Order: sequence, then C-alpha cells, then structure tokens
Amino acid sequence: MSCQDRFDFENEREEFIKVYPILKNDILDELPKMKLTSNSIDYLKVLLNSPTIFGGKMYRGLGFVYSYNTLLSKNNNNKNNNNNNNNNNNNNNNNNNNNNNNNNNNNNNSETTKHEARIIGWCLEFISFFFITDDIMDNGLTRRGELCWYRNPSPFNPSEHKVGMLAINDSVLLESFLFFILKKYLKNKSYYVDMFELFHESIFYTATGQLLDSSSFHLKRGDFSSFTFENYSQICINKSSHPVFFLQIKIAILLSDIINFGNNNNNNNNNNNNNNNNNNNNNNNNNNNNNNNNNNNNNNNNNNNNNNNNNNNNNNNNNNNNNNQKQEETTEEDLIKSICFNLGIYGQAQDDYLDCFGDPKIFGKTGTDIQENKCSWVICKAITLCNDNQLNQLKKHYGINNQNDVSIVKSIFNEINIPEHYEKFENEQFNSIFDKIQKLSEISSPKSEILLFFLKRLFKRSK
Repeated sequence: MSCQDRFDFENEREEFIKVYPILKNDILDELPKMKLTSNSIDYLKVLLNSPTIFGGKMYRGLGFVYSYNTLLSKNNNNKNNNNNNNNNNNNNNNNNNNNNNNNNNNNNNSETTKHEARIIGWCLEFISFFFITDDIMDNGLTRRGELCWYRNPSPFNPSEHKVGMLAINDSVLLESFLFFILKKYLKNKSYYVDMFELFHESIFYTATGQLLDSSSFHLKRGDFSSFTFENYSQICINKSSHPVFFLQIKIAILLSDIINFGNNNNNNNNNNNNNNNNNNNNNNNNNNNNNNNNNNNNNNNNNNNNNNNNNNNNNNNNNNNNNNQKQEETTEEDLIKSICFNLGIYGQAQDDYLDCFGDPKIFGKTGTDIQENKCSWVICKAITLCNDNQLNQLKKHYGINNQNDVSIVKSIFNEINIPEHYEKFENEQFNSIFDKIQKLSEISSPKSEILLFFLKRLFKRSK
C-alpha cells in the first residue's frame, strides 16, 4: 500500500482549511500594533478573504503536507527496520540502542508537528501573491473563477473605486505576511534559516520568471525571434517549476531529514564513524607493533609491509565507497531537480493550452495570452508548423487586444491542428517524466512516489 493510499486527502483538506483562519487572525491581531486605521484593517480583511489566497486548488499546500508525510513515514519505517535488524544481530546492545533510537524518534516527531506542517503548507499557498501582479501585467479578467483582485471594488470606497493599482502593494503585503507567519511559528526550529532561504530563493526565481514572461509585452509585435522552446522552457522553470514543485519537495526533504541538500549531517556522521574506526585501527596497530617488537627484524619488515598494503587497500576501498555514495546522492538530487523542472514545463504548457482552448468556467481564468503577445507553448509550437502564409497572418494578428484578431489567430491554430499536437506532447511528456521517476525509484522510493503523485495530478487536467 502506498503512502498516497494511507493519506486521506479529503480529511487532510478539511484539517488544512481549518488552519487558515488561525493564521489570518494572527496577521490581523498584529496590525493594530502598527497603528493602522480601522478602515485599513478592514481592507486587509477583505484581501485575506479573497480567492487570491483562500480560493485555489491548494496544490502547493496539500502537496507539501503529502510530501512531508510520505518522507517521514518512510523514514520512520526504515528506522524501525534498522532497529529490528540491530536487535537481532546484537542482543548485548539492545537496551542502549532502543533507548537511543526512541529518543531520536521522539525528537523527529516533535520537531515538526502536523499543525506546523500545515502552517508551512499555507506559507507555500501565500506565494500566490504573485498572481495579483501577474493579473495586472496580463490585463487579466478573472482568476480562480472570480474577478482578478485589482478589478474588484475597493474596500475603501466600493461605489466609486476599484482596487486598481493598490493591488501592487497588496501583493507585497501578502509576501510579508508569509514571512511573518514563518517567524511566528517556526523561528526556534533548527531548520528555520534553511527554510527561510529556500522560500527567498524560490521567490527570486519566480520573479525572474515573471520578468522573462512579461518581457514579450515590450517586444516588437510580429517579431517571433524570441518565441523558441529554449526561451519558453526557462520561463517555465523559473516561474513554475521552482515555486510549484521544487520548493515544496526541498522543504519536505529538509524537514524529514531523508536527504541532505546542502547540510552536512550525513558527512559528519560518516566522519565520526571514520574517526572511530581510525582510532580502533590505531589501537590495534599499536598492539600489533608491541607484539612485533618481540619478533626478529625480518618478521617486523614483513608485518610492516603487510600492514601498509592492507592500509592502502582499505583506504582505496573507503575512497571508492565515499565516491560512490557522493555520486549516488548527486544523481538523486539531479534527478529530483530534472523531474521538477519538467513537471513545471508540462504544467505551464497545460495552462497555455487551456488559456487558448479551455473552458473559462472550468479553467477559472479568461485567456489573454494571445492578446498579450505571450511566449506560450501554443505560439512556439504553431511557429514550427505554419506555412509562410499562416506565419505571416500570425505575425499580423498575434498580440492585438481585439476579438477579431484573436479569432483569426485561433482559426490558424485550429488549421494546423494544435489540439492534436498538444495531445501528442502531453503523452510524450508524461512518458518522459515517468521514465525519470522510475530511475529515481531505484535510488529513493519515497521521493519517486511523491513525484509520481504530482505527475498523475497533472495528467489530462482541465483546470
């Protein structure tokens, strides 16, 4: 039975949702200390109740809780198995080993509670603050089935004003709320600084992805020279792969202490073991040397030669083992990163296709990629399929915010069978990512299980 089978998503969704009002009240309770006016606080209440944060599919937050639960469960199972093996192999050390292992398990279990994992999940959800400015730049109409935040009536004066450009500062506020929550609940945790840096790193990547994505606004219309799959992939990796997939699994790994992305815990343990072994070897060598002193010089020379040969062989074996372990860990990290990057490209391509061909009522968003001259999967693919006449028509009509021009562009997309090519692309992406996950499963079963879950959630989605 997989961890996915044991993990009750519907129940977890309910428990996850219950945490949000607590965090929202934490934020609102802090505002009077800053001498904010009552109408400013009321404004932020409306923002925090909007679909910007509390209205999506919660893939980031729930995905993280699932990832953490999976890694922690596998880790605890492995510890229990190791304990059983140690008990069978060495009865004399049973009591000491059991006490130490029980203490370790208790520390791990108390390090991050389920409630704290849900808090981190909500911090991941707060990264959707990017949606506010993204909608402004894209001149978006709807998000998550409702009006984009900047198009909403202003809570200050709903009868006369829209939120408008105030939404830019609202995006900054939501980002600050994310780090306020992290500090309030997790500042005393051993992993706090590392997790803090992971969030900042992901936000940095996302912002650069937004820059790459929005740069097409200022390109000369009809110039398709930058609409390449190479450029498109980098947009997806920065804008989607990092914040949606890579960040949550890196944090889950950090918390569960399964793999080390930058910490030296495993290396320290190996060094301690090597030092202990070296001390034992030195003691044994000293004893041997004392005994050898009683023998003649020839025996001493022979023993020394043998000892040197043995030491050389042992050193070579240790070096080979260390190199193999380092290579395996590097391969695991590289595989995880590659899979996450490909998931981001796949997921963004889905968004691009649904932006053009999806039902806005189901997708929850009115498409604007054509009007905004976006470097999307659809236009990148179309360029490779068009004849000269079709390409000239695309250059003439793509990037104009006019329904007639949009209709002409979409008709060309249909002429060159974009839906058929997208279906082929989707199947190829699934198979390619699945193969990498299978390769990862040979190194780490729990991590491959998590990434396979993400892949299956993406496959053939319509919203």
